[in-house]
Amino acid sequence: MSSKHKVKVAIGLSLIKLLSHFPLWFIQGLGYGIGQVFASLPTSFKKVARTNLKICFPDKDESWHKKTVRKSIVNTTVTAFEYAAHWFWPVEKIHQYIKEPDEKMKEAFYALQDKGQGIIMLTPHMGAWESLLGFLPERVDRITMMYRPLRIPALENTVRSARERAGAHLVPATAGGIRAILKALKNGEVAGILPDQVPSLKAGVMAPLFGEPALTMTLAAKLAQKANAKVIIGYSRRLGLGKGFHPEGEFVDDAIYDPDMVKAATAMNRAIEKLIRSNPEQYVWGYKRFKRRTSDYKKLY
Repeated sequence: MSSKHKVKVAIGLSLIKLLSHFPLWFIQGLGYGIGQVFASLPTSFKKVARTNLKICFPDKDESWHKKTVRKSIVNTTVTAFEYAAHWFWPVEKIHQYIKEPDEKMKEAFYALQDKGQGIIMLTPHMGAWESLLGFLPERVDRITMMYRPLRIPALENTVRSARERAGAHLVPATAGGIRAILKALKNGEVAGILPDQVPSLKAGVMAPLFGEPALTMTLAAKLAQKANAKVIIGYSRRLGLGKGFHPEGEFVDDAIYDPDMVKAATAMNRAIEKLIRSNPEQYVWGYKRFKRRTSDYKKLY
């Protein structure tokens, strides 16, 4: 990395660290204001978000699409500003802003742990994903997550340190990392997986998402079946300026345990779709979810 880029990263991290000295309402409010500016600009992120919403919600009118694109861009910007808290606040301070998970879900966690059964936590790019660990009950103190190291050392060290101190055990996105997750699940632990990333053609199957064929990962289903683990999908919903986050989630349909990977992937996508429909403005629509497709399907971007 060039010295120019190193200086930019150093300045950016310094500004984020400076912002961490302010209360959550101020951090989020600043992100909200700047997000409104970004939402008014003709960015590629905005263009992709519009395309995705037209694919996934063809029944909605143009007014709804515009409003949801704007809210999604604002929420995505707020997420970036919240790094100031998630990366630099003491963990105890962050937890003060995370509301208790649903009691039924907590009890379900406890019941699975009492049986020594592993749990796969699916968390799409939605809401305040840096507060993922807040979903877990108090006695779940570690979650194994696959992670692609960042190419910028200073940023890599900051992000890794922040996530590990909050209870994440990061493993590389390699065969070794997959083995580590499988081992954790067989030991009755929790693993976190991003289910809406576009996999390679070898690591996925085509399965419908909002009625549109999407290349979908099979990793979560395969791990669940090999480790006899239960699969839950959830996210941390942003409640408003300074009001914190509320972890929400539910079990994925049993079809995810079907040995037919297309059926399993379809079940996972249904769960993702249901979660997004509950709060579409907090999903990151600017991600090219349908970018990699087999030659049988037309390009959408």
